[in-house]
Amino acid sequence: MTTATQAVYSHYDIPADPSPIAITDDDDLILLEVYRHDLIDAHAIRSLLPHRSATKIGRRLKLLRDNQYLHRLRQIERIYVQGGGSLAKAYTLGRRGAERLAERYGLPTKSRRQRERSTSLSAPYIQHGLEQTRFILQTRTSAATHDGIEFLYPDQIYERYAPHILKRNSLPNTVAARVSWHGYTETEGTIPDGFFMLRYSNREEGKNRRSIFLEIDRGTETIDVNDRKTKTKKFWKETSILRKFLVYAYAYQTGVHRKEFGIPTFQVLTVTTGPKRVKEMQSMYRRRLAGRPHSVPPIRFLFTDFQTIRKHRGDILLVPIEDGEGKSRTLAQ
Repeated sequence: MTTATQAVYSHYDIPADPSPIAITDDDDLILLEVYRHDLIDAHAIRSLLPHRSATKIGRRLKLLRDNQYLHRLRQIERIYVQGGGSLAKAYTLGRRGAERLAERYGLPTKSRRQRERSTSLSAPYIQHGLEQTRFILQTRTSAATHDGIEFLYPDQIYERYAPHILKRNSLPNTVAARVSWHGYTETEGTIPDGFFMLRYSNREEGKNRRSIFLEIDRGTETIDVNDRKTKTKKFWKETSILRKFLVYAYAYQTGVHRKEFGIPTFQVLTVTTGPKRVKEMQSMYRRRLAGRPHSVPPIRFLFTDFQTIRKHRGDILLVPIEDGEGKSRTLAQ
């Protein structure tokens, strides 16, 4: 191993005898943000604590990592950066961090994330997770600039509207429903890339919440599947946008969201690479889900793309969002 490589990976080795740490209120905020996003980088963490200097935050992140409150993901070094350079260090919650949040806030552990927090996470998975975090933070920042719109993370949703969910051993992360598709009747599931709520204080109670399951599409996943393949069991074993949408459609029809997530209804927001891919997804929705036997309303599936987001300077609530039929609206409306 070269000296340069040793220097890189020394950032990830846990010291045998770390400097002791006394957890502060800001440390708890850091742990809470990591918990809410699952995967987050140092740049995002600094943006969430503007009252602290970048240098001080960097030192706290190192101490929290050394004492196993956080886990620093060395796979970030394998992600290609166009033009060279390196990415900010990325983190997920460590064992002691989960214990601290359970003790202080009563938050259930995210058992799946805890099991997978180290070397089993691939570099592409981490890159995708960081993209999810960036979008959710953009949405949160956008909501903060619009009067009367409040952004809520899952733990905040449950605390306010479904406190019984916080008493579970772990928070729900899978939308699962019994499907009935070409003679196939089994329970199938999908894991959303994110889940959040927008609450509108100027609307009538009961009609003032928008619960969103987020899907970040990087343009590599099959959208529709040929008719012959949809009638085989293999269809359910392979990933596609159609398969995900079918799970959401059956979950909506059977009310899974009320029981598992404590929300009265939901929408699926898919953020993809460009307008052309949005049109392809809308075409698939109209062909597969708009008519009988599903008759899923077009408002259940929302679409936008990263090109359009950049044109609107990342102000997510003002970005044009299209439904399954192509009708445009914004999340601020």
